[in-house]
Amino acid sequence: MEFMPLIKIFKSIHGYYLFDANKNEILPISKDSYQFLELLKTKSQQLPEKIPNELEQLMKEGYMAPQQVQKIKHPMTDYVETILERRVKKITLQLTPNCNFRCKYCHYTDNDGAQRLHSKKKMHIETAKRAIMFLRDHSIDAEEVYIGFYGGEPLLEFHMMKELIAYAKEVLEGKKIQFMLSTNSVLMNEEIISYIEQEQINLLISLDGPKEINDLNRVMADGSGTFDYIIEKIQQIYEHHPRLYKKMMINVVMNPSHDFDKILALFRKYPFLNKIEVNPNIVDDTGAREENVFTDSFVSKIRYYDFLVYLCQICIWKSRSQHRSMQWNLAMCQLIKYMQRHQV
Repeated sequence: MEFMPLIKIFKSIHGYYLFDANKNEILPISKDSYQFLELLKTKSQQLPEKIPNELEQLMKEGYMAPQQVQKIKHPMTDYVETILERRVKKITLQLTPNCNFRCKYCHYTDNDGAQRLHSKKKMHIETAKRAIMFLRDHSIDAEEVYIGFYGGEPLLEFHMMKELIAYAKEVLEGKKIQFMLSTNSVLMNEEIISYIEQEQINLLISLDGPKEINDLNRVMADGSGTFDYIIEKIQQIYEHHPRLYKKMMINVVMNPSHDFDKILALFRKYPFLNKIEVNPNIVDDTGAREENVFTDSFVSKIRYYDFLVYLCQICIWKSRSQHRSMQWNLAMCQLIKYMQRHQV
């Protein structure tokens, strides 16, 4: 194979895939085919002499053709300029790359080849205000806009965040503004929690599972675990700030080599977590020294819980036709109860 076809290969928890740009199709492929194409892409000297049978068959069917597409045009291409001029809805302000954690999978952690590193730098307040003005000037057709605060750990610059929120409410008067904060939570005290609740900020706290799993990766700068601090903050919100509790989410970054049941054990041990919306992710191994290892057990259990979530979605859709106020949390609550009842 002396050419590089116009394709993109990628993998997920469910398998290996090939996107053929000429065909505009995504195809499932075997691991052998995926590895062959990976070697082809890197022009490796270890490329096997024989092309996998699966790829040969695909080529016979017209896939991976050598001819190059001259132009690819998305249906919205003609409207991009208008969207960028009048319909921008969201900006994310990285207040600082500094952080009090040193999570081992974080792209800012000082690993070989890291593109970004933690530092004590911070965004200049005038730069942040110009970004908010950009949002104002380019969201003429948007009734609602979103401003996210990100890091590093954005609460290291809490006072800047407060000033920016006040500024945004002033210059974006007349629009509905949704503020979002992604934090590790450790710096949250009563003053900060009360402020977040008062301003109705959407709160995302990261917690990767029970203590023995969370503390493998989510560690302080000195290497000590963080679970006890995080669970204490969430419980504090649950007990004393019910309005904020209803708006918060938990971000769970899962390592697919771990036992999925052990990750779920977090919600059995701490029932106050059961009504919080969960945002699950798989560890991003892009550029990492080691690729993710998906155990058969992890994959089968993920697929099973996907199925349960679909059942819950069907249930909530039916419920919404009768009770418009019911939300996704009800479906998640039903899922948790199902798991507990059946000891899944």
